[in-house]
Amino acid sequence: MQPDRILQHARRLEGEVAIVTGAGQGIGRAIATRLSREGAAVAILDKNPETGEEAAAKLRQLGGRAKFATCDVTDRESVRHAVTIVEAEYGPISALVNNAGIGVRGRFLELSQD
Repeated sequence: MQPDRILQHARRLEGEVAIVTGAGQGIGRAIATRLSREGAAVAILDKNPETGEEAAAKLRQLGGRAKFATCDVTDRESVRHAVTIVEAEYGPISALVNNAGIGVRGRFLELSQD
């Protein structure tokens, strides 16, 4: 995609701030790209700094606003730290895509945070 083509979309999310977890690759990265095309400032949260920063850099190259923050969604403090970084850069968060996760079997209400 050409850098100016990102600006040709409807930009329905202009002024919004979105966090996408697990956005360094795969589905998370595709979601982050679409949110950026729609005008949102996008926070790429991922455990892998290489793929996370690469994804954010690509969105910036395409004309979007994107920031990478290292985050392990299984660690409360890591999440708090990432949110603090995002809010300091872009302001209040208006959208959250919980894409990252781990496979744990069990009933949701019976699972402990650990």
